[in-house]
Amino acid sequence: IPRIDYTNGEPSILLEPQRQNEVTYSQDFTQGVWNKNNVTVTSNQAISPEGIQNADKVVINNGNHNLNGGLYVQRIGVINQDVSFSIFAKAGEFRYGTISYGSSNANGFNFDLQDGVILSTFTAGSGNYTNIGYEMIPYPNGWYRLIVKTTELKANNRFIGIRPHNTIPTGTSNNYNSTGDGTSGIFIYGGQIEVGSYSTSLIHTSGSAVTRSADAANNAGNSDLFNDSEGVFYTELKRFDNDSAFCALSINDGTTNNKVSYKYRNTDNLLIASVASGGTTTDISHTFNDISEYNKIALKYKQNDFALYVNGNVVGSSTSGNAPSGLKTLEFKEVTIENYAGNVKSVMVFKEALTDLELEKL
Repeated sequence: IPRIDYTNGEPSILLEPQRQNEVTYSQDFTQGVWNKNNVTVTSNQAISPEGIQNADKVVINNGNHNLNGGLYVQRIGVINQDVSFSIFAKAGEFRYGTISYGSSNANGFNFDLQDGVILSTFTAGSGNYTNIGYEMIPYPNGWYRLIVKTTELKANNRFIGIRPHNTIPTGTSNNYNSTGDGTSGIFIYGGQIEVGSYSTSLIHTSGSAVTRSADAANNAGNSDLFNDSEGVFYTELKRFDNDSAFCALSINDGTTNNKVSYKYRNTDNLLIASVASGGTTTDISHTFNDISEYNKIALKYKQNDFALYVNGNVVGSSTSGNAPSGLKTLEFKEVTIENYAGNVKSVMVFKEALTDLELEKL
């Protein structure tokens, strides 16, 4: 059963790689794995992004406190490992807060949950980490997913967490004073730490780390649905943050000898459109401005007539090559190349080579 993603307001199939949520309690922040430094957490205080009352509230204890730490989990870094930390947050009595990965030297940002903006960022020095990026993604009903992406450079103990603020945090450190009354704070939900250069959808945990298997969408169609001599392979999709893993989607005969495919390599924003006939391949390459945005792609194939269209414009062509034979299956991979990872709004296969005008309109 495919997972459908409505984050951008329009449905798309969500195809993600295998990931593990290292946080053993993703929703219940009252558990001991979540350390509390001058903050208190109360369970089930608001409707979460999943539509039930299981979001917690984190408040600053009464008085003026140094909030280095706040609500946090600990993790031992692995050298040269990409890590993404994410958590959902919503304004309560307080609208400001800080999310950070690290200890006194950390990567992170200060945010405003009312205006939905990142106020300022800070990056660790001393060779602790390399910053990959920050995100603040809006969700319905005032929720935001906050994300910090980091490459570890040392095998040290890390403090990873979030804390509310009663005033706008300033400066370039993750260490601030904040005043609380014991009841005011922000709402939180869905904490996740995963190995990778970007965050995937929330993996629920309740006592242990949980691994979600990679999504696979393969073996669709049969030989009656495809025309070997000519056709168009069309899709509208986006990848995750220039993910460097090899992946593909294709029509093929069960081998790589006869295929029509889109291949993504470990080069930023690069796509290779490929047609193979009897093991001889015609390739057309294109480099996108941003492969993590939706693009409409169409590959036309016909004897000595190949063209690649991106968002209505021809970006490459070839007048030499043969059409494939024996096409019998559509799959979000290319036989031995890894499953495609990203969002897919549409996939269509046409049994004829469309005209230039039809491809522009498509």
